[in-house]
Amino acid sequence: MRRILASSFFAASALAASSMPVAADPMADAKAIIEAHRAMPVFTPPGEPFDAKACMADKKVLSIPISMTIPFNVELQKAMASAAAEVGFTYTTWDNQLKLDQWVQGISQAISQNYDVVDLAGGLNPEVLGPQLSEARKEGLKISTTHFYDVTQPAV
Repeated sequence: MRRILASSFFAASALAASSMPVAADPMADAKAIIEAHRAMPVFTPPGEPFDAKACMADKKVLSIPISMTIPFNVELQKAMASAAAEVGFTYTTWDNQLKLDQWVQGISQAISQNYDVVDLAGGLNPEVLGPQLSEARKEGLKISTTHFYDVTQPAV
């Protein structure tokens, strides 16, 4: 009985193996994927052109990164400041070390110094600054985020 069972198993295995497709060359597959994505993508503007210099004339933006101890945020702020200089508006980075009281002080500074926009940068959760952001909105400031906070992230 065992011989019949073993013979049946080997016959079925041989049949299954012969009907399976031959595996493709993984290196060729990888090269084909790379080649398909080698071309520079075509940029399609999301809307009508506008004059950024006119739009931002005499505007002031205070950016509050989650922390300036994070190298990514330091580089992000440098790039944003460079873009602001090119467009021609005041861009200030609020230096902080990942402390709630420093973020609160930044919002207060933006209100007292008549900034037009407060930018929460690098993943700063706007929920922790709810009262301060409400006050800023009441004073006419716009609130924006750079590198959005992930709203699916569980609350701590």
